[in-house]
Amino acid sequence: MPSLGPDVARARFESALRSRRVQGAEADGEVSLWLHRDGVSDRPGVSANLWLEAPDAFRMRVDGVFGAAVEAAARGDSLVVHAPVWKIGVVSDEASDPGGFGSAGSVVWSVLSGSLSPPDSAWRGARTADSATVVSWRLGGEAVTLTIAPDGLPARATVEGPGHTRWIARYERWQAFDRVMWPSHVVLGDVAGRTRATLKVQSMRIRPRGVAPLVRLRPPPRALHVTRREGIELLEQLAREGEPAVTDSTSR
Repeated sequence: MPSLGPDVARARFESALRSRRVQGAEADGEVSLWLHRDGVSDRPGVSANLWLEAPDAFRMRVDGVFGAAVEAAARGDSLVVHAPVWKIGVVSDEASDPGGFGSAGSVVWSVLSGSLSPPDSAWRGARTADSATVVSWRLGGEAVTLTIAPDGLPARATVEGPGHTRWIARYERWQAFDRVMWPSHVVLGDVAGRTRATLKVQSMRIRPRGVAPLVRLRPPPRALHVTRREGIELLEQLAREGEPAVTDSTSR
């Protein structure tokens, strides 16, 4: 498709974004997940139930043989992770990045719904690359670059943090659910592709706000309370190794 001027690209992008935020304020469905890490045998893919609620809440449940294997949920700054299969329960009340991406819930919702929103200053510096429109801006100490296809839908989001660490979200496929365009194939990982998670939507229901509010995940009994950093390390270890090592020394 031919490249568009920044004004036309912005109009198409914001129209589609508004549809996801309003008509798709509540979304739930079934997804498939695959994890890959160089040097480690790939684990089998899993099916999960995913709930998203704009602007800052999510819940995901991976089922096991005898019920939920892993559940994670966030609303605002609160994050709960419960892995009954490993007898692990973790709670954090500070799962946010002040001045940056915001809360854990808002990050997950924005990334999985393709709803990162460039500020006005980013659009003023927009440029074209092939047929796409590229906008860049800063969130706290991180640099964000969003590549937008001619249809107004994000194709790629790249984030570079302190220490030149870079990760990318690739929106490889979009699909209309309930007449709302939604990411149906998303790949998240480092730019080199050494570590990545692939999420493919099998089914999704899209609704305006207030139709089916997200059910909160109750903190499990005797859950450990962790800092934001400890919570991130736990999730990373869970993704890498399958069974994180959690002890009472993690709590504070």
